[in-house]
Amino acid sequence: MDLLQLKYVVAIAESDSVTQAAERLHVSQSALSLSYKRLQEELGVQLFRRQGRRLVLTDAGTFFCRNASMILGQVDKLAYDMSTIRGTAATSITYTSEAGDFTNESRILYYKFFPEREVVELRETTRETLESLRRGRAAFAITYEDNTDDFLHSELLLEEPMYAFVNAGSQLAGYSELSMEQLRSLPLISQREDYTVAQIMRRFYTHSSTMPGRTYYVGDPESMTIQVYNDVGITFIPESVVHFWGKSAFPMAPGTKMIPMSNKICQRRLYLTYPHTGLFSEETAHYMEYIRHFSSFVRTYHSFPTLPEMLAYLDETWKDFSAIKQLAAEPTQKAPVI
Repeated sequence: MDLLQLKYVVAIAESDSVTQAAERLHVSQSALSLSYKRLQEELGVQLFRRQGRRLVLTDAGTFFCRNASMILGQVDKLAYDMSTIRGTAATSITYTSEAGDFTNESRILYYKFFPEREVVELRETTRETLESLRRGRAAFAITYEDNTDDFLHSELLLEEPMYAFVNAGSQLAGYSELSMEQLRSLPLISQREDYTVAQIMRRFYTHSSTMPGRTYYVGDPESMTIQVYNDVGITFIPESVVHFWGKSAFPMAPGTKMIPMSNKICQRRLYLTYPHTGLFSEETAHYMEYIRHFSSFVRTYHSFPTLPEMLAYLDETWKDFSAIKQLAAEPTQKAPVI
């Protein structure tokens, strides 16, 4: 048994198909089939059973894949950690996020302070996000749920209400507050089901003993805004976005309206999730600390900050911020380590 066989079996399990797994791994189907069949013979157990056209894990296969995934993740993470120790790891800051609105605004302001640093955000599904952390492809993640386990740690960044996001011409737009009961049977605009935010929206309905009408799945938050503008359905939007848009001199979502929800379940939580090892490059550790201060501003003022607001807030809350202000004034200067 070797690491390549572990990788092949995990890929088949995730794809439910030798054909799809082979395409994903860029190997031949025959090589993949031969590898996992030899592994089954070596182990003396059947890892898969056929269910129609799909390959489904047996109980032994489920146990094997769970442990194989952990081993592969540890191997990848070890390689990343060793490159960091050697000082040969990429200087870019790579992370993954489920909350595009939060990470977009925080990253834009960070570039104002440190224009020479490269911040790479991987846009992934929830499963891909956690896999990237376990495999060392990303240093940390912004997640919607607490994913603390034997390998990962999640710290709560913020908790905030979600508003109903409706077309300005709809009957709902006349209310100053809405309940989940009023949204019963109305079409819902949601991101795909493999994103946690879609599951959170569903939870709003199940906890309120209601159900939406037809659900329309879109690929990104921008598409959700367009669908609300076209009066296809309603969706939900965080309080911080609502208040941040309210600061703008220009309408950020014309033809729409954002209305508070009376149901306490209509909340979102954001977590900073990262491996327990806590071994990060200086640039990544610095960016994570900045994310904590950005989150603190949102918790305090219920809005994303503008650049002047963030400058003033960091000046008050981050003891070494004088160095950051100097860097903002001299963008070609090398960033200090804080």
